[in-house]
Amino acid sequence: MIILYILLCLVFGIVLPPNLFLFNVRPDIFLILVVFAGLFGLKKALFIAFLCGMLKDAVSSAPFGANIFYFTLWVLISDRINKHLYKDNRVLYLLIVVLATIGDFLLHILLNSLMIKGNFAAGRFLFLTLFVEVIYNILFAYILFDVFKKAARGLFV
Repeated sequence: MIILYILLCLVFGIVLPPNLFLFNVRPDIFLILVVFAGLFGLKKALFIAFLCGMLKDAVSSAPFGANIFYFTLWVLISDRINKHLYKDNRVLYLLIVVLATIGDFLLHILLNSLMIKGNFAAGRFLFLTLFVEVIYNILFAYILFDVFKKAARGLFV
């Protein structure tokens, strides 16, 4: 069942043309799924993070393994938050998605600046792109919360 959700995330997160979205920014459905999975159990969430990271690495320009590392990090953070707060709270979930989106964006910028071995210009366009990605991720996370919650009942119980 989880493979089906990951494949659906692949279709919505990668296959849709970027010109359907503002500034060619797509919502990061994989990140949304990984953060949600981190709220419901560490072992299976780490497996989901590995699969989603591997799929995203396969189609992105980032070095292979970068997204696996990032997604594993977000699962561990989500799991740590889950131990202290109520996991069925939609607002908390959206807040974690916002923090993970910002962190993911900053880690990608850091990795890119290290790869080009020079100064990486972080202009207004980058922050506008980040803002649009945060908005998209909030909207999609809000919509997908109930879908993922129903799937989690069967997977994480």
